[in-house]
Amino acid sequence: MKVMKKTFLPVLAVLSCSLASNAFASARILIDFQNRTATIRADFNFFCGPTCNIDDERATLEQMTEVAQKLWSGDPYLADDSLKIPLELLYQGYHLQVKADLRAKFFSSIEAAHQDALANQTPVNNYVRIDLENKDFVTATAGLGANAIHLLLKRGELDLTSLAHEFGHSMQLDHWQKAVAGPPSIMVERGFPAVDPQYCYQVAPSKNKKKQAIATVNPRFRRVTQADLWNLREIVNGWPLEKDGDVSHVDLGWNVAAKDQYLFRPKMKKSFWEKMFGNG
Repeated sequence: MKVMKKTFLPVLAVLSCSLASNAFASARILIDFQNRTATIRADFNFFCGPTCNIDDERATLEQMTEVAQKLWSGDPYLADDSLKIPLELLYQGYHLQVKADLRAKFFSSIEAAHQDALANQTPVNNYVRIDLENKDFVTATAGLGANAIHLLLKRGELDLTSLAHEFGHSMQLDHWQKAVAGPPSIMVERGFPAVDPQYCYQVAPSKNKKKQAIATVNPRFRRVTQADLWNLREIVNGWPLEKDGDVSHVDLGWNVAAKDQYLFRPKMKKSFWEKMFGNG
């Protein structure tokens, strides 16, 4: 849920307002003008820290990936929720129906993920470390536009929307701070109270009985909304439209100055490198 705002130079760069900054890709938006579709294409490359085994977590991570794909396609994922939210991306005067193509991949070790990240040359790759316990990390994305995500899985408290939320940060979306009616935005963080009561639960701020419980968003009700797509539109329009054969695409966070550079290079700040790919 948390976004680490600190800038890690030169390869863990938080996107600034300038396209000349060293921002890095985390998704490819496939634009089909003829069929009026925009497909969000990304892979989640999962690997475990020392507190878990990737084979044990595979089913959960596949479920979280499926939920992320449904949410970013406007489809419901809850059994008691049939609300379809039509999502449109307005691009170059076209109203494009949005869908997602998100896939789970698994690495058997930290080192295997580390080596793949070093060699990464595609914007679709997001590297996701999983821990059951970690004193250095909560669930977080390394920065807006970064393809480094950490998921802290807590038994009995699993939030299936967490991956979809962190992926929003990877696509450079910040936390949603405005009160709106209807389902809360996927980019609303935990503790956000300004949502309709039916999407909240009561949380006691402390054991002090004199303090009343407060209402905060229940993350299971978060959905990707058209408001999120308006924000994404501003980001997509900030990067060039390119073609690969007959396929048009926009790579979010494409480094205009050096197109062969993606996140995770040997010059990454040592402290974050050790936390993401270390054994602690």
